[in-house]
Amino acid sequence: MVTMRDKARVLVVASMICCIAGSFSVNLYLLWASQPHYPVYSCPAPPPGKTWIKVERGETPVANPLKGFMPYAGTGHVFPHSLEYSYFSLRSIAGATTGVFNFSTIDTFLDNVAGRGHQAVFRIYLDYPSLQTGVPQYLIDVGVEMRTYTEEGGGLSPDYDDPRVVAEMVACIDALSAAYDGDPRVGFIEAGMLGKWGEWHVSPHDVWMANETTQRAVLQAYEDAFTTTWILARYPTAITGDYRVGYHDDSFAYATLFAEGSQGWYFWVQMAAMDMSEVWQQAPIGGEVRPEIQAAVFRSPRVEGQDYNACVYTTHASWMLMSAVFHPTDSWWNMSDADLERAMEGSRLMGYDLRACWVNYTYSAALSELSVSVVVANFGVAPFYYNWTAEFGLFNQTGALVRQYPTPASILGILPGQYVIWNAILDGILPGDAGGFIGVRVPNVLPGGSPVIFSNKEISPDGWTFLCNFTHP
Repeated sequence: MVTMRDKARVLVVASMICCIAGSFSVNLYLLWASQPHYPVYSCPAPPPGKTWIKVERGETPVANPLKGFMPYAGTGHVFPHSLEYSYFSLRSIAGATTGVFNFSTIDTFLDNVAGRGHQAVFRIYLDYPSLQTGVPQYLIDVGVEMRTYTEEGGGLSPDYDDPRVVAEMVACIDALSAAYDGDPRVGFIEAGMLGKWGEWHVSPHDVWMANETTQRAVLQAYEDAFTTTWILARYPTAITGDYRVGYHDDSFAYATLFAEGSQGWYFWVQMAAMDMSEVWQQAPIGGEVRPEIQAAVFRSPRVEGQDYNACVYTTHASWMLMSAVFHPTDSWWNMSDADLERAMEGSRLMGYDLRACWVNYTYSAALSELSVSVVVANFGVAPFYYNWTAEFGLFNQTGALVRQYPTPASILGILPGQYVIWNAILDGILPGDAGGFIGVRVPNVLPGGSPVIFSNKEISPDGWTFLCNFTHP
């Protein structure tokens, strides 16, 4: 493969539908299915003034980077996925004294996940029911109060408001940022730290929960330390709403939507109460399908849980921890092939779904270059939340890549039903060169990670979308 990154001169313009310059009209049809919260988008009409070639539609991938169902790390062998999950106790990463940390276990986890071409989601906890306390021993030795409980296998809940505990959590967050903010192995980090499992609740011992000052100290530490990697909080509250965080619903499709018998802690009930129902437009939504209903939500007819599709369309979720689809024959899950097929569609439904709709090119013999424009639309339920950029490629008549052109064209923030136009100049094409194909792809920032696959018909094994043939004099 011959690349000419150092010789490429590329000009890229990405224009969102809400702020496209020029005189042409935008025609993006928003159709509604049988239920009003199920939008179905179609390609926009191409801008006038050019001869456009339609790029054929293909199937939405089951797995694409940073979206879909994910397993606990190392256990996913039967279902396509791009993310893997794990917990770590603060105790397991603590050094010999306060404020000192050893992240070797996290690094091993991240390296193993990256070695499979995936990215990671993880959380730090201080209390995991039924397991050894996650509080470092040196904090216990200096007298931090540990409260015993017996439910859910029992455990020890620390005094989260003890200044020594707060200082240790903040120091850990600072150290995590120095090690992992912007690390391509990391997809998302859940805020964790507080409450059972790091989920910011201590039910039924609500008086043990960290007070507002402590919660704000943790959130402020994340906001101050992390500038690239997204942090997700468990609940939308008047406190978390003041910080740059996404959210994870860990009772997804069980306690997500408002319904008869729903309670105030249900995820979207809280979102609506906090006037945060549009937060997904800027910040990611993830979580876990409630474990005891994971198989049931994909049975037909559904026997437990809430309508999965309605939950995805309402919350605009991008990813979910979902053990059942990775262990479908286990007796607890016992998922049929038909159940798994429905789960495949459920994984496709989450997050972004990018598709090239139209392409145009013109050749300048005087400049030895192709001027290419491509219209890329989002047919999913959520945007992409990181600044990953596209590259164009020229392929010969046998389909071999001969030139690559990196660009600053980004997929960050393209909302569902919106599109961008990428304009690129591909140079170094001589009049005597034979024609071939024009392609585009969005590489993964993780070396060895899968690129973002567009929902188009002609996709190469390494993720290039073939836009059209090109010829020139």
